[in-house]
Amino acid sequence: DSESILDYIANGKVEGGTAQLENGAYSMKWRNVIKQQLAPIGKRAVLGGEQSKLMKLLQEMDADVQGPYLCGENVSTADCAAFPFLWRVNTEFGLPQECENLSAWLKHCSANSAFKKTVQRNWWWWW
Repeated sequence: DSESILDYIANGKVEGGTAQLENGAYSMKWRNVIKQQLAPIGKRAVLGGEQSKLMKLLQEMDADVQGPYLCGENVSTADCAAFPFLWRVNTEFGLPQECENLSAWLKHCSANSAFKKTVQRNWWWWW
């Protein structure tokens, strides 16, 4: 499970863990929004409805972006958790025009080879 892997990294179990990758509680806040809100609302939107709820959530999330990465100047597990979902949402629907912060974040992450490797072209199983 990818969340277990991200927990492992966030808890400093690998070199470069907490000190370089995390903004602790803020990163967990983002991961919870992704897991508890974005994933289920995004899935419903992709499978045929609730696009308005998704767009509203994206606008709320946009206000919380702290820098080039979700939690500030450094990549965090929040970015790792969010990228596949937000990439997919952007590919399916586009981000709302008002979501300038999320759009800049997505562009920034998309230019990073590590994030590029997480993109799945075959989506039928993905949500």
